[in-house]
Parts: sequence; C-alpha cells; structure tokens
Amino acid sequence: MISLKKILRQIYPYSIGLVEQIVISSRTFSKKSSILIYQMGKVGSSTIEKSLKSAAIKEPVYHIHFLSNEGINFAEQYYRELNCGLPRHLIRSKMLREAITSSSGNSWKIITLVREPIGRTISNLFQNVQDAHPQFINKNGTLKITQVTDYLIQCFNDFNEADDFTCSWLDKEVNKVFRIDTYSYPFDQNKGYSIIQKNNIEILILRMEDMNNNFNEALSRFLNISKPIIMEKANIGKKKKYSNDYKSVVGNIKISDQICDKIYQSKYVQHFYSSEMIDSFFKKWS
Repeated sequence: MISLKKILRQIYPYSIGLVEQIVISSRTFSKKSSILIYQMGKVGSSTIEKSLKSAAIKEPVYHIHFLSNEGINFAEQYYRELNCGLPRHLIRSKMLREAITSSSGNSWKIITLVREPIGRTISNLFQNVQDAHPQFINKNGTLKITQVTDYLIQCFNDFNEADDFTCSWLDKEVNKVFRIDTYSYPFDQNKGYSIIQKNNIEILILRMEDMNNNFNEALSRFLNISKPIIMEKANIGKKKKYSNDYKSVVGNIKISDQICDKIYQSKYVQHFYSSEMIDSFFKKWS
C-alpha cells in the first residue's frame, strides 16, 4: 500500500511542475542570457541556486541535472521504477531541452561543478538511499553500515571510466548537448575554476572542493557583477537524517590502492585535479 507521504511526493512536484512548464513555455529565450545550473547531482548545485536567488540575480536561473535525450530518458525511467513521481528538475529539463533545440541563437550561461568521484558516489547513495536502496535501512530507521560499505566498495571495484556517472557526465551531457568538449580547454587547477566561451555559450566550471575559497570571485567574474555573491550552503549532508551513518561509512571505507589508482588516473580527475589533491584523495580512501 502506498503511503500518504509517498502520494504527496508524487503530486506536489507534478503540480509545481505544471506551473513551471507554463512559465518556461511562455518565456522568450533570446540573446539575453539565461543561467543554467547544469551539473551532476551531489556537487554543491543547491548551494549555487540558493546563493544566486538570495543575490537577486536578474537573469532567470534554472537548476537541472540532464538535458540530453539519453539523460532525460534514463532519469524518467529511474524515477518511474521507484514510483516516487518525477522531480521538478526533470520536468524543467524537458522544457528547457525544447527551448535549446528550437533555436541555436539563444544565449546561455552555464554553471557546472565537479567533485572527486569517490566522495560524490558516497554522497549520492546517502541522498537517494530511502528510495533506491530501502534494503539498507533497519527497522529502527538507521542504516546497515556494513552492507552499505560493502556495496560501495563493490561499486568502486567495478569502476569503468566510460560508464562511471561522475567521470562521463560532462561528455554525455555538456559535450553532447552544446557541442563543447570541456576537456579541450585548460582548467586552472590552482584557482579551482575556469570559464569557457564558445559562440553564444559561456561555461563556468567550478571545483566543489574549492567553493569556500573561490565562490565569490568565480561567480562575480562569470556573471560580470561587482557586488559580492555570498555563499549560502544548502542540502548539506552533515545536517541530514543519516549524518552519523554517513560519517561512519566515510571513516571506515577503505579502497584498494589498485582501484584508487584506476579511479584517479581517469581523464576526468587528471584534468580537474592537481597531483597534490589527488595524493590527498588517495591517502583518504586507500
């Protein structure tokens, strides 16, 4: 029997999504840039969205995870199998995809973030554990730490760069949708961010691990505004229900040197992270 809570979770995003569909479909996209917070999940995008809204940015801001047909179809199937309703960001993605494909002359300012693969994968599991992995939840609501840890270790043991969500997202999304190969542009590993411009598209790539240091500089420069943009953190794992379980898993998980080396030798990690940062990740997880 479906609980009332689950029914509400299905209805609410659908009703809000209908309103958003009307707003997006009635908006005329043009040479005036719209801002896309467009990235994989669990890399700090909610913080970007909250901060821009608080800063009262004039341009419309859209927070999404997928724009490619393959990505949207995959996400739709995923949420339908979970029977938890389509989230707002996916409804928004479908409408924006139509706007992007209908005109190549529209201007877009894209903010995307990167995060090292092991930490992102662990955070992603905890974000979705109730819906995607209910078998890991005890009757008292706590998590089965050993089972979660074993599952994650197996995921890392099976790492394949071409299929790994973190390592392949930029190629499968940004490159496929906007025809911009982010790896063909240099990334400033010292500053932790870089800006790419090609025709009517501008992309800010921001390394999540450096947001405490470069957030205001990167956003203000990218959006060409003089006033500071204050970072307002959102969707923080340490404040959530499973925060203690998360700390236990992060503190206890150990990955073999061979697997760590395989992950951190990937094109994705080598492009966005310095050797010093990679060494610190290696020591943390191996």
